[in-house]
Amino acid sequence: MAEQGGKYGAFRDAVALDVSSTDANLTYESQGLYVGGAGIVKVDMAGSGAAVQFTVPAGGLLPIAVSKVYNADTTATLIVALY
Repeated sequence: MAEQGGKYGAFRDAVALDVSSTDANLTYESQGLYVGGAGIVKVDMAGSGAAVQFTVPAGGLLPIAVSKVYNADTTATLIVALY
């Protein structure tokens, strides 16, 4: 069975991200992203730094480690970084 949540099995912290006017450069790499409003999320992956876009439904959970969420090309809303 695939591990869910952070590296300890559950997320232990969360920070709401506001990318409506600027990029969100994360102080610490996330262990996942919650997306409340459907759309596209453009991120920098924490390991490679590669910019990647994901199409996410409302209420979607992305179990990915990211270092940045972009303003440009991101149409999803209510994004929360999970740690």
